[in-house]
Amino acid sequence: MAETRPRASLLLFLSFLGLVGFPITPAFLGADLLLADATRLHPWFALPITLAFVVNGIAAARVFVRLCMGRPSEVCSQAQESA
Repeated sequence: MAETRPRASLLLFLSFLGLVGFPITPAFLGADLLLADATRLHPWFALPITLAFVVNGIAAARVFVRLCMGRPSEVCSQAQESA
């Protein structure tokens, strides 16, 4: 998708950054407030929240890479026809 539709790929990348809580997005502020409150009130609960954020970021990155960084379908279909 990055080769065939670069603008859509860029929009998806910016959406991915917003979803995983990049520091310039509102999601980062929410995650920061959640972790600050959890560490102050329930320190034992901060680790599961942090792990959930990490797993969320990895899953979103895999979806983005799968959609945008693979070979374009036109190239794949032409390669299969010539073989």
